[in-house]
Amino acid sequence: RAGQSATSFLQGAGVQSPFVVMVPVDEDRGMRFYDSCDAWDLQTNAAVDEVVNTYVATEEFQSALKQFNSLLKLPSGIKASLSQFTSSFEACAYDLILSDDDSKFCSLMSEEIVQVNQYITDLKKFYQYGPAFEISRNFTAHLFKDLVESIEMGVEGGFKGTLRFAHAETVIPFLSAIGVFDADMLGEGGGLSPEKRDEERVFKSSKFFPFAANVVIEVYECYGDKRLKFLVNENEISSVRGCGGEVYCRFGDFKASVKDLLELADEFSLLEICKVI
Repeated sequence: RAGQSATSFLQGAGVQSPFVVMVPVDEDRGMRFYDSCDAWDLQTNAAVDEVVNTYVATEEFQSALKQFNSLLKLPSGIKASLSQFTSSFEACAYDLILSDDDSKFCSLMSEEIVQVNQYITDLKKFYQYGPAFEISRNFTAHLFKDLVESIEMGVEGGFKGTLRFAHAETVIPFLSAIGVFDADMLGEGGGLSPEKRDEERVFKSSKFFPFAANVVIEVYECYGDKRLKFLVNENEISSVRGCGGEVYCRFGDFKASVKDLLELADEFSLLEICKVI
């Protein structure tokens, strides 16, 4: 699917017969690092189960589930499962995206049901791919090494750009690693609360990771100084770690902020990080 996205993008940009390089899933340490890290898989899956189960037990979730059961017209004493609750929400989204049809699964949605489902999605993404665990940041090391080398090569060699295509599971750790969601880590719980929906959260899947989510890094030469501008879904951001709140970030400052990842980006270190002891 990522290859198809790349081809469609290039055709839309007017490139005739685009050539796309695709790396096998089990070998792509740069864009599909989450497929080759057993320690991360064990750690984050356990955390996701715990926070979702905690949230499911809250009055807030039970109220939404009660509404869902009512809309389903289930007999008294029978409740829909969590899987049925969340799958119906996803099916509604696909009905709207693919056929603009709100008469099927979307008829089972209310404002409260939608908000609760969105929060469950955010909890899962935050604890599995987001900033909740250091390991999720560390295994982006290959991607950052490739990125920094591409920027240096582009400025010095005259290349116009490097395009990479992947999924939300790559975009989320990348944005987390550069500090976009740091504000959500300041609370006592160290992340999104499974006790109650956080209305003020920065981390929102619907905002940052929709279909066609994209991150653009523009490189500028400013009086001999390299500057980077980050855009997420075509919007400028100034919350990149190490950039001091500046939209036009000094390349040297950004590179210094990911120095630890660049040092991790060798085969031995990543194998050590991902090894299950």
